[in-house]
Amino acid sequence: MAVAAALSLALTSPGNRAEAQLAPTPSPLEYCPFHVAEVEGLDRAPEVSQNYAIALESEFAQGLASGTLVFYVGNDRYEASFASATASVRGDSPNEATPVVVQFPAAVHIDAAYVGALQLPVAGYCDPANVWLPADPGDTTAVIPFDRDRFRKAAAHLPAIDASLVQREPAPSCDHPDVAAHPVETVSGAAALAQVLQKSAAPPSVVIAIALTAGDSIAASKVLASTASHAAQERALHDALSESYVTERFRCEPVASTYIYTALH
Repeated sequence: MAVAAALSLALTSPGNRAEAQLAPTPSPLEYCPFHVAEVEGLDRAPEVSQNYAIALESEFAQGLASGTLVFYVGNDRYEASFASATASVRGDSPNEATPVVVQFPAAVHIDAAYVGALQLPVAGYCDPANVWLPADPGDTTAVIPFDRDRFRKAAAHLPAIDASLVQREPAPSCDHPDVAAHPVETVSGAAALAQVLQKSAAPPSVVIAIALTAGDSIAASKVLASTASHAAQERALHDALSESYVTERFRCEPVASTYIYTALH
């Protein structure tokens, strides 16, 4: 993961709302700094909805993004072009993002979503990475605060962009095609965290983003939030970097992803 290259990207400020030219480009981006943070259904049955609100997040600074969103509904690939969407900063609440409202031809359940191309602040297409996957139904732990009702209300009066079916792909060949990133010694990092927090009334005192390559190695780390002492924070960071991780699997293929490591100190 070219973190140094990504750090040099100049994000468009919220005050500069130039419209993007959304024509597709064949140029690949070495690294996409914007990702899908949350997907929220807007209809009566949120998990099977025709209208969805999407929250985007940025790796480094709040800013505007324009480009193309990719959605998978089973083996059907949909795309939707968006312009001048304000993204939150990773680690902040997705409520800080302006919702991108997407309308599908009919009610669907979204199995995966990611940013497939950018036009602003940089232009090019993005390989699948940091793919949004639905949360484990048994996981009620919110590491990053997110007020879903507030997000839905913010999206209620925004115009929708259309999602179009662009390709029907063959079914993945493995038994578990989509798996979130997790430490090697746990089956599900989110489930393990939920078990820890159920035994303790205290929220995690240190939250660390661990960037993983498609080869399961650690590319970078960043403390997103901490209420611990400096010494405890350093211990948590050391422990996080001492772990071994399995990166996200998307349609059976390993992709670059981010694991959210939490510690109680």
